[in-house]
Amino acid sequence: MSLEKEFKRLVNLSDFNLDYEALEQEFIGLNRLAAEIANSEISQLNFIDNFIQWSVSQIGTEDLQTPREETICTYTVEGGVPMEVKDLSKDSRFKDLEAIQAGGAKYYFGIPLISKEGYSIGSLCVISLKEIQLTDKRKELLSIIADQIVRRLEDMRELAKLKTTKSELEQSKREVAHDLRGMINGITGLGDLIKMENEGSNQEIEKYIKLLKGSTSSIIEYVENILSSKAEENEDENITNLKKIAGKLERLYLPLAIKKDLNFEVRFGEENSGVEFESKTILQVVGNLVSNAMKFTPKEGDVAVRFDLIGNDEMEAEATSYSLKISVQDSGIGMDEKTVESILLGQTDSTEGTRGEEGYGLGLNLVKHHVNELNGTISIDSTPDEGTSFRVEFQIN
Repeated sequence: MSLEKEFKRLVNLSDFNLDYEALEQEFIGLNRLAAEIANSEISQLNFIDNFIQWSVSQIGTEDLQTPREETICTYTVEGGVPMEVKDLSKDSRFKDLEAIQAGGAKYYFGIPLISKEGYSIGSLCVISLKEIQLTDKRKELLSIIADQIVRRLEDMRELAKLKTTKSELEQSKREVAHDLRGMINGITGLGDLIKMENEGSNQEIEKYIKLLKGSTSSIIEYVENILSSKAEENEDENITNLKKIAGKLERLYLPLAIKKDLNFEVRFGEENSGVEFESKTILQVVGNLVSNAMKFTPKEGDVAVRFDLIGNDEMEAEATSYSLKISVQDSGIGMDEKTVESILLGQTDSTEGTRGEEGYGLGLNLVKHHVNELNGTISIDSTPDEGTSFRVEFQIN
């Protein structure tokens, strides 16, 4: 697969904005059905990003994260067509994989999950510890399950977009109400001033001022109701805060850090840590930076993440907009000035990691893509053989 096509595939996967921790209950029934049809011990629903295979729903296995270079399904995803391997132990691509040697897996059949845009974003696979023969009919049934998974994913994506649109409309309504309150208060203040200057001298003016204040009071009450109203009681999974997003990031990437013997730390500033905001593609941005840092940091190295939320409206008791600042620092192999410049221009090619992993440039190009979508900024400080520091900042409401 060309680098250009792989980048477009990664962008398409990120467009689904999947919460890898929360998908098991949505799809576990289809995994059970797939295992039953194939008479296999293992069934997985996998999504493959730049560096990681995320097994979001599975029968017979437990790991949520697996480095992409250690997976079988990466070949299914890259090929874009169903792949069958009758004896994994005899296939030169897979026989030396830790999972094959440790578990003695024999048979594999995988089906790519093709989005409506035509990109292979993941796979449904069945794996058996014994040699089995899948008939064409059973393979067809597994393909039907894969199609059903894609349909559910498409529905989830459309629903998320509708929720985002609704949230944006709600935010616009609150901003208009906020501005309207300021204007009405100004009119009321002007009325009070006129009343003071004409007190007792003109009853006609006082009558109109009284009517004016009565009208503005009802408008202000309406505006205050809008500004103080809470969102619907149904919890929106796209709403997060610093504590939640830091915890999720740690749960998702700590297992990979342990596997590579890295020191991984996630911290956040206490100021505004409870303020809620839309997650959007924030986790994808920082997740790609963390994946990249881990891939290019040698054993016993350090990867540290910090989140800070700074209020922009200093004159108000409660800010209505904030700057989210994210930093990801590592003690990895670092980069020279030319490479840093290429990243900032979105022109980086794929590079190998400390274990020969490919994908260096693609992951950072994807980060640049998302930061641009969020109208944010990205800066990089790096020294070869010493490490790299990425800083991302964008505005949120």
